[in-house]
Amino acid sequence: MRFRVPSSRAYFRVRVSALDACLAFASPLLALWLRDAPVLSDGSYSLYFYCACSTIFSLISFSVFRLEHRSVRDFAVDDIFDIVKAVIIAELLTAIALFSFTRLDGIPRSTLFIHSLILTAALIAARTAAHLFELEQKKAICRLPLQTKHVIMIGSNFLSAAFIKWLETNEVEPKQVIAILDESEEMIGRRISGVQVLGNPLEIAQTIDEFAIHGVKVDELIVSNGESHMARPILIELRKVCNQNEIELSFMPQIIHSSVRQASQSKTESPQSEQVLPFPVSPYFGIKRVLDFVFAMALIIGLLPLFVCASALVLVDVGTPLLFWQRRLGQGGRGFQIFKFRTMQTPFDRLGGSLPENRRLSLIGHLLRKTGLDELPQLLNVLVGDMSLIGPRPLLPHDQPANPTTRLMVRPGITGWAQVNGGKQITSEEKDQLDEWYIRNASLMLDFRILLLTFRYVFAGDRFVARASAEVTLRIGKDENAQNSNSAVTLASDFNREVA
Repeated sequence: MRFRVPSSRAYFRVRVSALDACLAFASPLLALWLRDAPVLSDGSYSLYFYCACSTIFSLISFSVFRLEHRSVRDFAVDDIFDIVKAVIIAELLTAIALFSFTRLDGIPRSTLFIHSLILTAALIAARTAAHLFELEQKKAICRLPLQTKHVIMIGSNFLSAAFIKWLETNEVEPKQVIAILDESEEMIGRRISGVQVLGNPLEIAQTIDEFAIHGVKVDELIVSNGESHMARPILIELRKVCNQNEIELSFMPQIIHSSVRQASQSKTESPQSEQVLPFPVSPYFGIKRVLDFVFAMALIIGLLPLFVCASALVLVDVGTPLLFWQRRLGQGGRGFQIFKFRTMQTPFDRLGGSLPENRRLSLIGHLLRKTGLDELPQLLNVLVGDMSLIGPRPLLPHDQPANPTTRLMVRPGITGWAQVNGGKQITSEEKDQLDEWYIRNASLMLDFRILLLTFRYVFAGDRFVARASAEVTLRIGKDENAQNSNSAVTLASDFNREVA
C-alpha cells in the first residue's frame, strides 16, 4: 500500500513570481495602448474580457513551463525558448477564447502579436537584469575551466537515476552524464534523471563522434551492470572504442566500491582555481552589457523576417532541429552552449558510416555561412549574457591556449577585432595579441568601427580578410622583439582606418 503524505503537507502549489504576474497584467494594456484600440476609450466588456483572458492564460502557461523555478544564475538560451513557448501557448488560448465569445470586437487583430512581443521581451529583460547584477559581483575573479568529466552510461537499471545524480554531486571527481545507451528499444527517447536515452550501446562510436562535433569530449563510459552481466558483443565493441579514443571504461559496482573508500579520506582541493585578473580591463565594459542587451533585442526584432526566412531554408534543406549547438567557454571559464542555424546534414549515413564534410554541406548551407546568417541565433546568447556583440570569438574547450586567463576576462563576441583583421587566416598567437589589445582599449567608437568592418567583410568576402591578414602578419614579423601587441594593433588600426 502506498502511504500518502500528511494532510498539512498535501497541497498543490502554482508558483508564479510577482514580477511575472505584473508583466502578464500590464502587457495586454500596453499592447492596446500602442495600437490605440477603441476599447480603451469606451471601456466595453471586450476590454475586461481580453485583459482577464490574457492574464489568466499567461499565468497558467508560466506555471506549466515552470518559469518561476528557473535559477537566475543558470539563465541560458534554453530558458528563452521556454519563455517563447509559454507566451505562444498563452496567446493561442487567448485567441481561441476571444474568437469564441467576442469575435475580437473592438480589439485590433495585430494586438495579440504585439502583446506577445512585449511580454516575451519583458520576461527576458527581467531575467537578464537579475542575471547581470548577480554576475557583476564576481567580475573581479577569473576562473579556469572546470575539469568536469563527461560520461556516457551504458544500460539502465533501478540504480541508474540515483547514480546519475550522485555523479553530478561527487566532489572528489566531478562527472556529468551526458547520454545513456540502452539495449531496449522501448527506452530510446526516454529520460532518466534528465538524461536522454539516445540509442543502442553498439552505436557508441557514432555517439562519441557526434558529441565531438558539438565540442564535447567523452572522457568515460560507465556500465550500469557488472562485467559478467554484459552481452559479449557489446563488451567487445565498448573496449574497442575505448582503446581507439583513449576513453576510460568503468563499471558501476566498482565505482561505488572505490568511492566508499575515498569518502573516508579527506576531500581533495577543488579543481576550480581562481586567478586575479592580470591587468584591468577597459572601463567601457562596465556599461557594455547594457548596450549589448539593448542592441541585441533591437536586432532580433528588426531582423525577425531574416530569422523566419533562414529557419524556412534550414527546415527545407536539413529538416529539424533547426539549430546546431556547440559547447564553448565564456567569461570566467564558464561553459555555455553557442547556437547557430544548421548548415550541414547528419554526420552519418543510414548504415552508420561517417560522411565527409563536403558531402554534408549543401548549397543553402554554404549560402547561410557565406552571408553570416547562420550566426543569427547567437543574438540569443547575447541576450542571456553568455556573449557580447563584439569581443574575442569563443573557442572550443580543447582549443584554448595554454594560459586562457586573458581572453576569458570578458564575454566572447559574435564578431571581434581579430575577426576583422584576418579571422581564420592569421595565427592563434596573432589573434591573442589583437584580442588582448581590444580588452585593454575597448570603447564605443572602436566597437562601432568593428561593426562597420564586419559588414564590409560580409559583402567583400575573402578578399578583404586576406588583405587584412597579410598586413597584420607583415607588421608583426617586422617587430619580433616587441614585448606587447602594439605592432599588430597599430597596423590593424591603420589598415582599418584606410578601408573604413
